[in-house]
Amino acid sequence: MQLHDHGVPRAQDFSDVTSLDPLGADDIMAALPRMNREANPVEIIQAIQSLRPVLLRAEHMTVPEMIGALRDMGMLIASLRRLGFEPIEVVPEVEAPLLYMGSRTGMVPRDTVYHYSVWNPAKPRQRTFLGDRNEDALIDATRIGAVGVEKALEALVDIYELPFDSPRFIEGCHTAAEELMSMVDAIAHVRHTVSPEFFARVLRPFYDEVILGGKKYNGSSAAPLSIGVVDLLLWSSDVDDPEYRGFQDQTMVYNMPRWKRLYRDLLGQPSMLTRLRTEMLRNPDDDSLRQACAALVAPMRVVLTFRGRHRLVAQSAYTEQLRLYPTGSAGYGIDTLEHVLKLSYEMSKILRGTTTRAPQQTEPRHA
Repeated sequence: MQLHDHGVPRAQDFSDVTSLDPLGADDIMAALPRMNREANPVEIIQAIQSLRPVLLRAEHMTVPEMIGALRDMGMLIASLRRLGFEPIEVVPEVEAPLLYMGSRTGMVPRDTVYHYSVWNPAKPRQRTFLGDRNEDALIDATRIGAVGVEKALEALVDIYELPFDSPRFIEGCHTAAEELMSMVDAIAHVRHTVSPEFFARVLRPFYDEVILGGKKYNGSSAAPLSIGVVDLLLWSSDVDDPEYRGFQDQTMVYNMPRWKRLYRDLLGQPSMLTRLRTEMLRNPDDDSLRQACAALVAPMRVVLTFRGRHRLVAQSAYTEQLRLYPTGSAGYGIDTLEHVLKLSYEMSKILRGTTTRAPQQTEPRHA
C-alpha cells in the first residue's frame, strides 16, 4: 500500500523540520510568550511584518522549510486572533504565502497539532504561546502521542492486506497496540500535569479559527492526531454513521497528506473487522481466525482506553464553570466524544463476538 506524502516528513523524522529556522524567527518566537502575556497586538503585528520579506520568498523554500514557516507564522496569527483580530484584515500580506505553503505541503495553510508538537523544536528553541509549564507538558505529551500513533498506523498499513492466518498479521496487531499505548500515557500525563482551568480559559483561545482564502481553519487542536485513521483501518472504513463520519471528515482536513490520502482511498472499503467477521462466519472452527480476532481486539482495546480517559480530561476542561467556549478546540462538544466512544465500544464488542445490546441501542450501520 503506497503512502503519498508531498515530501512532508513523518512525525518520527521531526529533526528534518526542528533543526530549521526558515523565517529567522527564533528571537521573535522566544519573545512571543511575553507579547501574549502583555496582550500587545501592536508588537505582534510588527513582528509579523518584520518577517514579511522572507515569507514572500516562500516559493524558494523546501517543504520542511515551509512547515517551519507555517508553524511560526501560524502561532503569530493565532496570537492576533486570540486578541480579537482577524489576522488577514490586519496583515493581509501574509495570506497569499500561507495559502501557497499550505497547498505545497498538502496541509492546511496554518499551524496544526503537528507543527505545534513534533515539528516544534525542543528547548531552548521551543515555540510556545505563553511559556507556561502547563503548555510545556501539553506539547511534550502530544509529541509522544503523535509519534506513537504514526508507528501504530505504519504497523497496521503493513498488515492490512495480509491473510488473517499469517503470523505477521498477529504480530502487527500487537505492535500497533504497543505503540498506541503512547496515547494512553500521553493523556494520563496531561490529566496529571495540565490544569483544566489553564487549558479551558488560558490556552484554548489560541486555537480559535482564522479565515484564510475565504475558509475557516481551526488552530493546533490535538483532535486530528490520526487516531481516526486507526479506526479506519481497524473497523470504521465501512461504517455508515453520519455523526461519526462528519467528525472524522472534519478532523482529517488537518492531518498529514499521507494519512488524508489513505483515508480517501479506504473510505467505503471493507474494514479489517468486517473482513475478519466474514471469514469467521464461513469458518467458525478455524483456530487461526480466532487468534487473529484476539489480536485485532488488542489495538481496539487500547483506543477505547485512550478515548475513555480523553473524555474525562475534556469533561473537566469544559464544565460550565470553566469553559469560555461551548465546544472543544476542534469545534466539537462532549456529546460527540461520547458518541465516538460508544460506537468504538460497540465495534469492539462485535469483534469479541458479544452482540447483546440494551433495548434502546441499535446496531451500528455499515455501508
